[in-house]
Amino acid sequence: MMVLPMNAVDDDFDGQRKFSVSINGDGTQSFQDETEYRQQGTDFGALEYNQLCAAIQGFTASTTVFSADHSTVAETDANNRQKVTVFSRDANGNRVVTETLKNADNSVIGTKTTTFNNANRTITEEVQL
Repeated sequence: MMVLPMNAVDDDFDGQRKFSVSINGDGTQSFQDETEYRQQGTDFGALEYNQLCAAIQGFTASTTVFSADHSTVAETDANNRQKVTVFSRDANGNRVVTETLKNADNSVIGTKTTTFNNANRTITEEVQL
């Protein structure tokens, strides 16, 4: 599962950006940023753009398949990663929901089991990575 950074910041400076101009040997000009920054912003280039597009595509180009008895739901994203959710009951009749995340090679990323205890009206979650 791809995790994108969520801490991007903008450039922070007063006034307008400032540039110096250099004349190159071939007669062309080059520009150098001379702005005084309180904080330089986050770089956002091709790598970040491609990661963002892959993540969006993974969410939007997914398929969902239900088992015949609707006890299992398998969701597969565009990158063939899968989330399998199984609805069942334990020996005491409590509802149990087990969610398993898998990579494209079918290796397990992690499992979360949620048990809804009828007797004492509690919910218990167990996560295994």
